[in-house]
Amino acid sequence: TATKTATATAFIIAPISIGTVTNMDFGNIVTTPAGGTVVLPTSGSRTYTSGITSPVTTGSYTSAQFPITADATYPYTVTMPAPDFSLTLTGPEGSTAMTASTWTSTLGDGPSEITSGSQILKIGATLTVGASQTPGRYTSDALISVTVNYN
Repeated sequence: TATKTATATAFIIAPISIGTVTNMDFGNIVTTPAGGTVVLPTSGSRTYTSGITSPVTTGSYTSAQFPITADATYPYTVTMPAPDFSLTLTGPEGSTAMTASTWTSTLGDGPSEITSGSQILKIGATLTVGASQTPGRYTSDALISVTVNYN
C-alpha cells in the first residue's frame, strides 16, 4: 500500500465595493418657450440646446460619481444603466416631469472590465427640459444603478 497526504488552502480576497460619492446634479437651468436639453458630461462644462441656458449663478452641477474598491490583482466588471434607461425627474405640483437619458461614463458604453484596483466611475446624462418648464426643484424617485462584480 501507499499513502499520500494533501493540505487544503484558501485565499480570501478583499470584497469588492461601490459607494456614492456624489449624486447627479444638473445645476440651475433657465428654460425657454421652446424647451431643449442640458448635456451633463462626466467632466467639464454643461452644454445646452434650443436656447436653454445657465443663469449667472450656475449652482453646483456634477456627474454622478461612484468610488469602486477591489483587489488590484482580480479583474472586475462594471455594469451601468442600459442605453434605453430613462430617469424621470418630478417637480412642483402641476409641472411637467423632465427626463434624464443618453447615459455616458468614464468607462464608455455597457459592461466594462477593469483590471486595476480602485477608481472613481463618473456617469453623465442628457436632461430633456420642457417648453417653459415650471420653475422649482426637480428630483428623481428612481435611482441610477451601477453594479460591480469580480469576473
